[in-house]
Amino acid sequence: MEMLGWKQLRMDIEETSGVIHSISGQRLNEETIAEIHAKTDGWVSGLLLLLKRGSFDQVEPCMLARKTPEVIFDYLNDSVFQDLAENHQRMLLTLCFMPVVSARAASVLCGRDAPEVMEMLSKDNRLFTGSGRGDSI
Repeated sequence: MEMLGWKQLRMDIEETSGVIHSISGQRLNEETIAEIHAKTDGWVSGLLLLLKRGSFDQVEPCMLARKTPEVIFDYLNDSVFQDLAENHQRMLLTLCFMPVVSARAASVLCGRDAPEVMEMLSKDNRLFTGSGRGDSI
């Protein structure tokens, strides 16, 4: 088994264009494709979110600047946040601005079970990733 990294998974602009055409059936202008590619950074899930959000009949780059944050927010809310227990939602809202959170800090801010909840969310790939250093997530 081999590990794939971001370089292998990231789509280039031609692949982005191909996915857009394959899903929408449309060929968009180069400027729009470049903007979509920049917004999604070659991330196929981000591209699929944009495509799922609506029709690309009149997609213009200036629209993406307004829509992308809303699309990502809706996706995270619908597929990640809403499925969590209320106390887990509160914990995420409490810790969301911290780039690194130690188990001890999470316990102080969110209660004794916070490290276990963080570990569970990390294993489920739900917005936390373990650092591999034991105490931080």
